[in-house]
Amino acid sequence: MTSIAFYGGVNEIGGNIIFLEDKGTSLLLDFGKSFNRYRKFFNEFHRPNSFRDYWELGLVPRLNVYREDLVKSQGEERPAGAIISHSHIDHCGYLPFLHPDIRIFCSGQTYKGIKAFEMVSKKSFDTEMTSYTESYDPERKIIFRNMKFPKPTKKDPNRKPMYYRTMLQEKIPPKPVERKFEKRTKFSVDGIECELYGVDHSIPDACGCIIYGSDATIGYTGDIRFHGPGAEKSFYFVERLKEERPDILVVEGTRLEDETTLTEEDVRWQSEEIVKSAKGFVFVDFQYRDIYRLNTFKKVAEATGRTLLTSKKHATYWKYFEDYYPHILENVALFHRRAKIRMRGRPPELEHVSDEEIRSHPERYLIHLTYNDFGKLIDFSPLKEAVMISSVSEPYNEEEEIEAQRIENWLKYFNIEKYHLHSSGHLSGPDFEWMVKEVRPKVILPLHTTPENCTKMRKMFPNQVKCLNLGEKFEMKKGLLNYM
Repeated sequence: MTSIAFYGGVNEIGGNIIFLEDKGTSLLLDFGKSFNRYRKFFNEFHRPNSFRDYWELGLVPRLNVYREDLVKSQGEERPAGAIISHSHIDHCGYLPFLHPDIRIFCSGQTYKGIKAFEMVSKKSFDTEMTSYTESYDPERKIIFRNMKFPKPTKKDPNRKPMYYRTMLQEKIPPKPVERKFEKRTKFSVDGIECELYGVDHSIPDACGCIIYGSDATIGYTGDIRFHGPGAEKSFYFVERLKEERPDILVVEGTRLEDETTLTEEDVRWQSEEIVKSAKGFVFVDFQYRDIYRLNTFKKVAEATGRTLLTSKKHATYWKYFEDYYPHILENVALFHRRAKIRMRGRPPELEHVSDEEIRSHPERYLIHLTYNDFGKLIDFSPLKEAVMISSVSEPYNEEEEIEAQRIENWLKYFNIEKYHLHSSGHLSGPDFEWMVKEVRPKVILPLHTTPENCTKMRKMFPNQVKCLNLGEKFEMKKGLLNYM
């Protein structure tokens, strides 16, 4: 019997956690952080102090998957493995809590994305993804009783102790534990055959997968689109799904309400026109983990005779992808950050451009400025005839709307003209409908979507779409489908 249950990503965008069981073996598909639930209790300045905060507030599911130094075993057998579709935090953000015996399967580029994010993040118990330090109490002292003093020295190796002393020493942290990452795209986990396929998304390491259970074949799209630079990967994945004709298709539905979308090339050409007509400062705001968008604005900078400026953190992240994109840091330089950033990775050796130089010759630079660096607008001022190209998604929730309003306040204060040009990382409504008609699954299980879009899916495919509740189990046995 093959069964599937969702413990995250239900009626919300992101936080995907899928629990798959087949003949006594279980697997996790993604282990993502739910920002909706997290924001009910925490924000940027009030963060969890320990895993217990996540556990007691119900931010993580009650599954037997966690490290034993964080919570006692729940009794059930642990999953044999976890498959991570890509390195966005809403799909892998709870890896720091995962038990080290659980093998993690992902593509090599997904591992690189996870590692890069870890290295530009401030070290914390909930950012240790590829390795971690077991929890311990640093305030607890180790007592050394009756230590002999004074001790022998090189000059006087025969010196004899004159008295004894009791000493207290801080407990030494345990050595880091390395996680078991297996960077493969075809593998078997206790008899369950799995295949990973690259798909197009706003991060280049995104994958979908096909899983062959004893009683069902399951397709999982992860996050997918068909209009980006990697669209051919998504089309090939659909071809593979067509060939396998999955019994169950777990599919995202982030933006089913959208009929059309800009492509990456649309963003590029329209941005070029804006930059060419600009007379002074030009700022661009895009997600630094979107390597496709980085490449777009590097092309814009080159076409308009400018150098792309960014922060040390963002350049450090990009440096980790030089194996895949050897020219990723060409025509990139750094502006000086206002405050030191605490991160584990070493920044690349790039030219630093002073604020004075930028103020004197703004026409030479295309400045990548995200909200956290908006204080640089003060350093660069006065900003005459400045423009901002906002290349990020529209806000999804109240907190993002508040941040968007803060951004508007900054731009209005400095009289910066704003243009919004964005190519989404998710498929549109028509693309979703086309994909399902091509694949023809027996059952469609929506995930990573809103209740409204789940209803739209039902209207499109009333006999196939089943909207599961959180923790609800869906079974397939010899062609029979059941809820539990």
